[in-house]
Amino acid sequence: MAAGGDYTRVNGISFSVENPEQYYTQVRDLAMKDAKAKADQIAALAGVTLGKPTYVSDNSYIPTSYPVAYKMDAAGSGAGTITPISAGDTEITLSVQVTYSIQ
Repeated sequence: MAAGGDYTRVNGISFSVENPEQYYTQVRDLAMKDAKAKADQIAALAGVTLGKPTYVSDNSYIPTSYPVAYKMDAAGSGAGTITPISAGDTEITLSVQVTYSIQ
């Protein structure tokens, strides 16, 4: 803070997951199993049998976490105060869309 003194401000801090692909591999497997289970249930209710997938789409989202922490002083300016930074939580989100043929 020596360079900017009390006038140094940091805006837009964000945190992300390093190497998120390792998590997407696990989540993608779970999403495909969940899609198949739901499709099996719907097919059984409709009185048909599922065939092979005819369309698969993966919608991955690279997560970024934005911590929110700002402490104002008595004058409401925030000057001269220490702002604590908390990492918070980061969610790994992935959705799949699967279309199956029916028999």
